[in-house]
Amino acid sequence: CAIKQHLYRYRRIGHDVVVVQAADVALDIAMTVCVSPHYLRGHVKAELLEVFSARMRRNGDKGFFHADNLSFGEGIYLSRLVATARQVVGVENVVVTKLERLFLGDNQEIDHGLLALEPFEVARLDSDPSFPENGKFTLDMRGGR
Repeated sequence: CAIKQHLYRYRRIGHDVVVVQAADVALDIAMTVCVSPHYLRGHVKAELLEVFSARMRRNGDKGFFHADNLSFGEGIYLSRLVATARQVVGVENVVVTKLERLFLGDNQEIDHGLLALEPFEVARLDSDPSFPENGKFTLDMRGGR
């Protein structure tokens, strides 16, 4: 309400000011990752978990699901997930096996290559076991050592 009052004085004549709170959309994403033969699965998995985190990474970059990297109504593209995973050293191949809203099930997002969001929705994937309602990220690691 305070934001609406603050913006009211800047509104144009004949235009209404509407303030709507964003709705978090918890995601459920799973990947099967093939690790190159000369790399340790555990190391590659740790790096992937950091890359797809919702926090600041050790190198100062923001994780894929950091709040500053996501915007209202911006869907999650399958191709972007795969491209990001493939950039991790030691990843030979990656297949996204699940891309959906948490607890809502499959809506053919993988077939469409996009998990679409409405204009006032923001994707959320904390992958925190203490708060499973904030999204889940699962890795099935294969190959490597």
